[in-house]
Amino acid sequence: MDITEGIITQTYPSIFLIQIDDAGSDAVKTMSFSYADVLTKDVQMMLC
Repeated sequence: MDITEGIITQTYPSIFLIQIDDAGSDAVKTMSFSYADVLTKDVQMMLC
């Protein structure tokens, strides 16, 4: 299980994008997930 902290930057009808700051480098990653990932619990989110 990977735990990653990020910010939802954009939402679309079937996906959303999360911006993740990579602490090991100056790079910024953008990951995309579908809402189905959240509903099937492949991705779990926690509001902070």
